Amino acid sequence: MWEAIKRLQQGESLNIQDVKTNLYWEFGKFTSHDEESIESYYTRFYKLMNEMIRINLTVTTMQQYQNEVNELRAEKLARNANPLALVATVQASQDQFYQSSRSHRSSAPSPKPSIPSRSHTITRHKGKDLAKPVTPPSETASEEDNDPEQA
Repeated sequence: MWEAIKRLQQGESLNIQDVKTNLYWEFGKFTSHDEESIESYYTRFYKLMNEMIRINLTVTTMQQYQNEVNELRAEKLARNANPLALVATVQASQDQFYQSSRSHRSSAPSPKPSIPSRSHTITRHKGKDLAKPVTPPSETASEEDNDPEQA
């Protein structure tokens, strides 16, 4: 009789292991079906979670995202296996960084003086010193609008 009980216990433990494996696989593949209501989706998920709790099956965060991690790892290996693809990837990321930093710099507001004033700077042109007034862009635009010769 004890041998029969031991065999039943071993059979039960094997069955529990199979159930755990099946539930873990089902949890990993759980998605919504086409045109499924949110109520139906929730009910199926609720039943799955209750069954997992009943047999003390816990799924860690790492286990939940293992498929995504494996896909990313394979993608990275494929990208780095080809040296030319690796160089192209690095150059593309550098170009994106350069473009984003350049656009960020150009979108920064430029400081405007509160009172428009003219400042004089000395510029060099072919070895000669010339005094040239620098006009703020706001004054230049208004002078061009009022100038009848340009019209």
